[in-house]
Amino acid sequence: MGRTSWCDEPRSLLWLESAGGEAGYPEGAVSRDGKVWGTYVHGIFDSWAFRRRWLDGLRREKGLPPLEGQVRDMYAVREEAFDRLAALLRQHVDWERVYHFLALEPPGVPRRRGRDPQAVPGEPGA
Repeated sequence: MGRTSWCDEPRSLLWLESAGGEAGYPEGAVSRDGKVWGTYVHGIFDSWAFRRRWLDGLRREKGLPPLEGQVRDMYAVREEAFDRLAALLRQHVDWERVYHFLALEPPGVPRRRGRDPQAVPGEPGA
């Protein structure tokens, strides 16, 4: 992770603690008005709860009410999307043909010798 160098009065965005029990250190930077941030922390907006609090703070500054509704876990939403994609692929892709063109055997099928990977299934040499 990088480190931030300060030009004038330092105002860090976060305080990070080391996993080894060493003293923590400031990370990132915030503009004086708090509207510009910089950080080396990857995925800081992955937390839906953090992102909701941050967005609600911006909404308050604009005189808008906080967002309504339950905050969902990003990782759970992503896993659900991958599960839906996998189900569609299982349903609509001819996996035997894919394995054939990749010169692979489907899982659980013993490997055959002398197979032509360019042959079309059902034709000689397949």
